[in-house]
Amino acid sequence: MAAPPSVSGPYQDVPFAAVRKDPVGVPDHYEDIAVVAIPRRGGHAPLVPVRISASGPASGDRTLDSLADGRFWPSAEVPADGQACWLVAELDGPAPVASVRIGLPAQRGFGVPPAPRARLEASNDGVMFRTVVDLPASPSPVRSASFPAVTARYFRLVLEAATPGTIPVTRGIRTPSFPATANSVPAFKVTALQLFSGARITRAEEKTGYAPVPDFYALDGGPSSASDAIQLQDVVDVTRYLRPDGTLDWSPDAGEWTVLRFGYSLTGHLNAPAPVDATGLEVDKLDAGLVTEYFEQYLGFFEDALGTELVGTTGVSALLSDSIESGPQNWTATMRSEFGERRGYDLLPWLPAVTGIIVGDAQQSDAFLWDLRKTISELLAENHYGTIAGIAHGRGMTYYAEALEDHRPQLGDDLEMRSHADVPMGAMWCYEPETGPKATYVADLRGAASVAHIYGKAATGAESMSAYGKPFAYTPRKLKPVVDMEFVLGVNLINIHTSPHQPDAAPKPGITLSPYLGQSFTRNETWAHAAKPWLDYIARCSHLLQQGTHAADIAYFYGEEAPVTGVFGDSSPDIPEGHGFDFINLDGLLNHVTVTTDGCLLTTGGTRYRVLFLGGSSRRMTLAAIRRITELLDGGATVAGWRPERSPSRSDDGTVWATAVESLWNGRPGLLDLAGVPEPAGVAAALARMGVEPDWTAAASEGAKLPVIHRHLDGAELYFVSNQLDRPEKITATFRGEAASAEVWDPVQVSRSAVCMRTEAGRTAVDLHLEAFGSAFILLRPAGAETVHGAASQLDMLEQKVALEGPWEITFDGDNQSPPPLTLSAPALWSGPGADAHGRDVKYFSGTATYRHTFTADPAALGAGRRLVLDLGDVSDLAVVRLNGKEAGTVWTHPFRINITAAVRAGSNDLEIAVTNAWWNRLAGDAAAGDHTRPGAAIFEADADVLPAGIRGPVRLTVQMS
Repeated sequence: MAAPPSVSGPYQDVPFAAVRKDPVGVPDHYEDIAVVAIPRRGGHAPLVPVRISASGPASGDRTLDSLADGRFWPSAEVPADGQACWLVAELDGPAPVASVRIGLPAQRGFGVPPAPRARLEASNDGVMFRTVVDLPASPSPVRSASFPAVTARYFRLVLEAATPGTIPVTRGIRTPSFPATANSVPAFKVTALQLFSGARITRAEEKTGYAPVPDFYALDGGPSSASDAIQLQDVVDVTRYLRPDGTLDWSPDAGEWTVLRFGYSLTGHLNAPAPVDATGLEVDKLDAGLVTEYFEQYLGFFEDALGTELVGTTGVSALLSDSIESGPQNWTATMRSEFGERRGYDLLPWLPAVTGIIVGDAQQSDAFLWDLRKTISELLAENHYGTIAGIAHGRGMTYYAEALEDHRPQLGDDLEMRSHADVPMGAMWCYEPETGPKATYVADLRGAASVAHIYGKAATGAESMSAYGKPFAYTPRKLKPVVDMEFVLGVNLINIHTSPHQPDAAPKPGITLSPYLGQSFTRNETWAHAAKPWLDYIARCSHLLQQGTHAADIAYFYGEEAPVTGVFGDSSPDIPEGHGFDFINLDGLLNHVTVTTDGCLLTTGGTRYRVLFLGGSSRRMTLAAIRRITELLDGGATVAGWRPERSPSRSDDGTVWATAVESLWNGRPGLLDLAGVPEPAGVAAALARMGVEPDWTAAASEGAKLPVIHRHLDGAELYFVSNQLDRPEKITATFRGEAASAEVWDPVQVSRSAVCMRTEAGRTAVDLHLEAFGSAFILLRPAGAETVHGAASQLDMLEQKVALEGPWEITFDGDNQSPPPLTLSAPALWSGPGADAHGRDVKYFSGTATYRHTFTADPAALGAGRRLVLDLGDVSDLAVVRLNGKEAGTVWTHPFRINITAAVRAGSNDLEIAVTNAWWNRLAGDAAAGDHTRPGAAIFEADADVLPAGIRGPVRLTVQMS
């Protein structure tokens, strides 16, 4: 359905008649905000060049000489010459230029060609040019810069094609067909080339919210001359003099004035992906009334189709907000009043700053624009996420919500956005074990978990195991380390990223959101019939990790330059190994934290922290944050960090702010001043000063990756540890506190056993063995608690191993013409390295191949105190084991072993091992044969490698004796 429109503005310097008409049918819409007059300065009107020339003949709907007239559409096109071009603005003589603004249409979204590199050069003779300033790209279609004045007659804009980013697809998969990349740029589009004699706000377009940047603080403007700025008292509101026909009936008393007419219009952003009949404009997410109207109508569709009794507590019982991808929005009809109420002053006289004109001085202008972005972020959280939560709860529904997910796609505080949800969510994309997950997804999941721990949510969700560029290759054994990483980051409610609704008429493997995007998790999967143990594993771990409360030492205040995925999109905070932590935002500090009698911080969610660490972007801090931190210190809390440098907000009185900081930082008890400590070492230095030892340590082989999460239970401590590498690990783990007993719970084997432990100097040590990509829960109980008396661990058992020699018969059963049976002397892969001799049909087979073998069991091996375990060595990708016609179980991850004691008999035994691989090989085979009828085959290269499939072996019968 088409939503009520979102709006963007303020537009300026542009007559309404010039507003573009979107070719996809976005309606014209415009509303005035205000008209103001200001005394003319050098940074207001662009210089008028004598001529603008280019490196090649320009085309398009614009002449080159018109690029300085203040319009930003349509565009002129300059042909590329060797992947570059230039435009020269010639003035009528040498003149000082202190700022520049250029229009370069910017595409947004995944897979678009990279924006060109741009720089401004200057010359006195038009031959020898020197660089003035680089103009870095962002999603903004306008780039600007301010710099010390340069006097010259010729100013050249140089555009160069940027190197396209790599498309992260696996070898054998066709690179997605996206629009032209930098390797084939026919021309560069330019919509403006403006030079100004005075300074302007550096990158005002991004600071105003037209486009995001990774770090707004990095865009600070330098010192500006008073002659370049206007003062508040000089701004005249002439809105009442605007006539209906767009003319202005106002005359100044004297002097030269610049008149700015501000208004807002539509962003034109359409929701996607969606079918045509469900595509329309994004809703205005800053207006609670429009959000309510949209969702009431949206849910009305379901109520009309299903009946109201099936929308609410039953039937459709939940709403989920995916990661927000609606694009920038920086205005709404009530913005002026909302800004005034929240920031404490009127934005109208500051509006010239959104055009790049300096008001007051550069720092004051930046502070106003920070306040504008802050207001937008608050409105997004409250009026969009908060409104949806209210609508859901009014119907008895549960609300799940993701936020920004990947860096900073638009404005917003991702913790505050998700605080309105019943289940805060993040996203984790599949990764290669050698590289680990990207920092932005680590921050996103930890941020979601932090919301649950701070605001008292029952569970933390995640868009889980999303994948790109490796279609139809994922199986439980490959997904396990990914979901385990989600668990150690605090997730305990898995939402699988998939396309479950599959029409019966669609050939297998079925339809997908995109062949490149997501991982198949449907009834059409080759391994769907054997997925229960994998799903049980997820459920088992989720249940345990929902018990108790998160155990953490550190509340990490990441500052007020949200989101956390922006602050930590490319690197994680430097938290020493062995210490749990949560991110916390200002709302959490203000409303969801108290100080306990022993000086800990206690959240609404029941989590206790030993220290509040001021990291991330907290070198700048508002007065509200300073006062709250002071209150926490006065209550007995411990706070560590560096002295704040200034407030980012114009709402704060500078004198009052400085006094508050001096009071806070003047030797207040509980404050650990980290002056002189490098930022990466800050948390470690604070913990060392406090004498806080690691909660856990893990001594293992070099390079081991063993992330841990700790939950406080009633009368016990529960730790979950994940081995993130494809190799077994022998570990000596130590934990804070002296426990009376220790147990290891194996969530794969579904076993719990007492383990030997040692206590010394206030710590408990346990020896563990983790399989490749293995995981375990360690339960520590204090003295007097009930303990388990399970079997000894397998490390303490004697074993006898007997290899099961051939012959082995393999039969194939897949969703294609099955190959003929094979007979092997020993179990081996049917596809992959060394298996090509079996023939093309076998090589490209996807489905289930059953290995059959008959072996004889010695009656002596079946006595009391013995158990028989079938060890398959390694399997690609999972196997259902049947012995003597009875199903013994499914193996899907390391160790590929299964207890067959109950099914084995003395003498002859008939063994069947039904091994299933992924769809990849079949689709690769279709591509090799030129057959693209099966969904997914068209994106495979004809020479795509096959993935290993089958039993690697050796297959052995292991007799274990306690």
